[in-house]
Formats: sequence, C-alpha cells, structure tokens
Amino acid sequence: MAITSVVAPWTSFLNYGPIGADGMVDIHLGFDHRVLDGALAAQAVQALERMLQGPVLEELRGLAA
Repeated sequence: MAITSVVAPWTSFLNYGPIGADGMVDIHLGFDHRVLDGALAAQAVQALERMLQGPVLEELRGLAA
C-alpha cells in the first residue's frame, strides 16, 4: 500500500482505494498530529471497521435476499 502525503485544510480526512475483487479496500486516515493523538485516530479506524463488518454488512446482505 502506497502512502501519500496530503495536505488538507481540516484536522483529519479519510481516503480509500479501489475495492478489490475480493471486496477488500484499503483505507487511510490522515490527521494532524498536532491536534489529534495517533491512538485516537487508530480507535476511529477500528470503530469504522467494526461498523462496516457488522451492522452495515448485515443490512446489505438483507437487501440481497
């Protein structure tokens, strides 16, 4: 995964790559380390992953039925 440096006018941003054939996608959370702690940013990414693999996935599977 290539990490690029992006300058944004806000304290954080979420960037994601293409969705692979297996449904996987890489995400990158960029944040200003002067404003946010890295541990807090990592917790935010983990919470997003739990939501996407839990309730969001269940809802999408329900639509396919």
